[in-house]
Formats: sequence, structure tokens, C-alpha cells
Amino acid sequence: MSKERLEAWLKVLDILLIAFGIFVAVGVTGEDVFGWPRFGVVVAIGVTAEAVLSFLHVRKSHQLQAIQESEIASIKRDAAEANRLAEQDRLARVKIEERLAPRFLTEKDQSSAVAALKPFASRLVDIVKYPDDAEVSELARQISGVLTDAGWKPAVSVSGEPLTGIVVEIDPKNPPNLTAGQALVTALSGAGLNVKGPVPSLHTAPTGGSVRVTVGRK
Repeated sequence: MSKERLEAWLKVLDILLIAFGIFVAVGVTGEDVFGWPRFGVVVAIGVTAEAVLSFLHVRKSHQLQAIQESEIASIKRDAAEANRLAEQDRLARVKIEERLAPRFLTEKDQSSAVAALKPFASRLVDIVKYPDDAEVSELARQISGVLTDAGWKPAVSVSGEPLTGIVVEIDPKNPPNLTAGQALVTALSGAGLNVKGPVPSLHTAPTGGSVRVTVGRK
């Protein structure tokens, strides 16, 4: 039975309960005041009818309550699903924004990197960027500025080798290069950049640099 029919039934039962309540009251009054024994039959009929109607009323009320609880549970499930989908959309937007947002070094990141790299001052380092777009070029410029402030000697150039993220290479012929490369990887990774290395695959460049930082797309 539908919710609407149950509600209609309960209204009818409410009216009938009131009516038979009056019926019983009349019967009791007639029996007490006028002493008419037949009114006892009226009372009996009224009481019986009230009992039956009360039973039906309770039963229909329970049925209506079950429907209402089911509707509430359905609403809660729908709300939970809507919240889940909204959270998925939010996370998807956050990921897209993170993917599209340009990489950069904050002032705090730059200060921390400079302090970590100063012990390796005077080291020659090549910074290679590809492609030569605005985002890559700005990040390469910031890295060059950090190294310059740390006393390193960076030289920036453009390469035609496609790359994702940042790769630090070292010349393995000089063992201190490994320590310097590790410090550089740690400093850039600590700034939230995707950095690989240090990779011992660098042959001494014409510039004399024993460390190379290649900056590619995000």
C-alpha cells in the first residue's frame, strides 16, 4: 500500500475512533442515567469497534512508519552518493589544477636550497631546459638563481632532448660530484619538484661542468 493510501486510511480510522468513542459515551450515559440495559449492548459494540479500529490504526501506523523510514534511508543514501560524487569532482579538479599549475620555488624553498648548497660553492653546473617554453624557462631561471646565490657557477642552455620532470646528472670521475648531486636533488625535491638522480651518466661538458640539471615539462 502506498504512503498516500495509508495516510488516507489513518485519517478515516481517526474519524471512526472518535465516532465510536462518542458511541460508547452515549451508551454509558444512557445506561447510567436512564437505567436502560440495552445501552449496555451499545457500549459493548462501541468498545469492540474501538478495539478493532485501534488495532488497524496501529498496524497502518507501523506500515506508514516503515515507508517513512525507508524514504529517510533512501534520502540519506542519495545524499551520501551526492557527497561522494562531489568529492570526486573536487579531487579531479584539484588534480587538474595541480597538473596545469606552473612549478616554482617559493622564497622559503629558495632560502633552504641556498643554505643546503653553499657547502659545494664554486662548482660548475650546466642547466639544460627543454622545451624552451615559459614554464620551463622560468623554473630553470629560478634554479639558476638559487645556485648562483649558493656560490655555484651555472650556465643555462637549451637542448633538443624531450624530458619529463627534472634530472640531475653527475660526472662519476670525481667522487665529490655524487655528494653535491645528492644535495642538489634533496634541495629541489624538498621544494616539491619531481627530481630524478643523481645519475652518474655525465661526461665533462665543454663548459667544464661536472653536474648537469635538465629541466623538462611538468
